[in-house]
Amino acid sequence: MMIITNDGITFNGTPEDIVGQLRKAERLALAQDTATYMADVASRVRLWNGAKISFHDAPGFLAQLKAQNLIDILEP
Repeated sequence: MMIITNDGITFNGTPEDIVGQLRKAERLALAQDTATYMADVASRVRLWNGAKISFHDAPGFLAQLKAQNLIDILEP
């Protein structure tokens, strides 16, 4: 799978790998683990636009980021 963020950065790998890479690339404080990272992002998205996104698993999390136009999935 390959994704591209709104600022043009690409990430490759399994959904789990990509979420881990996104976590490490975070400009804010590094989350303790990927579950915490996904929860933090979900909270920020909700504050930003009111959308509630699920963060139970990496594939669903990425699909919901795409649905919010925060990433584009280039390869399924």
